[in-house]
Amino acid sequence: METNSAIAERFGQSAQVNNSQLSGATVETNVELVLDFIAASREQLKSAEEGLNKLRTKPDDKETLNQIFRAFNTIKGMAWFLSLTDVGSLAHSAENLLGLALKGELIFGGNNIQAVAASIDMLGIIIINLKKSTEPNRTNSRAGKYNTQTFVAGTVMTTNVISVKRQTAIYDAIKILSESDITGMPVVNDDMSIAGVISEKDVLKLLYDVETRTGRVEDFMTKGVVSFNIDDSLIDITECLMKNSFRRVPITAEGKLVGIISRRDIIEYILKLRKKDKACQAGS
Repeated sequence: METNSAIAERFGQSAQVNNSQLSGATVETNVELVLDFIAASREQLKSAEEGLNKLRTKPDDKETLNQIFRAFNTIKGMAWFLSLTDVGSLAHSAENLLGLALKGELIFGGNNIQAVAASIDMLGIIIINLKKSTEPNRTNSRAGKYNTQTFVAGTVMTTNVISVKRQTAIYDAIKILSESDITGMPVVNDDMSIAGVISEKDVLKLLYDVETRTGRVEDFMTKGVVSFNIDDSLIDITECLMKNSFRRVPITAEGKLVGIISRRDIIEYILKLRKKDKACQAGS
């Protein structure tokens, strides 16, 4: 049986290949190479998951941290060589997070561990679906490119969105945040287009700034909000939530607010898919 490094060499790349070498890599995907990629990726994800469990009790273990980093690096290299860009980009985001921790620029714990764990689960689900997509083509040595953009915002988003108008009194907005037990919500214009987001952090200055205590939401909200379209890839949304400090993103259709996706929504979707896959395996 080939080692992971041997498989990586078959892709024409080492496990430690850098981004500039991979950015232009395109190939007509070969079924045998994809199957090798799936086998190697499963081993790497297993290694990453084992390492992550160790880090939950020993977050300063650099050797284990490097083990997880190498696993994502290997998956990224092979995925990008096969033009599986969603897989490669997701692995790259987790790799970057781990790289910062290895350099001592990031404390690896809490939300960071959850983000890497979510990446492992998401990659595992994508690889399961990729494996299924190869089965009808096993007799054909050339299979074209595989589409891994199976997940879109519309399948995961929460549609019952709590939002406020920009003219809403700030204390009314705070009351909504408190009673709804949420930390932030979209701010919309009269036509339901997104004007911004109001969060707990945005209203903290009410404690000491007397002059603003009678203001409106638009006086406090964060503008220039990151949002996604209802047809956008869930992979892109997951990467965005991993790279940024905010916990949710608004979802739009034809420029109007129609939903919201939080980190929790993605985690619950991952668990739902895993449960479904296990049920299918048990019935086969």
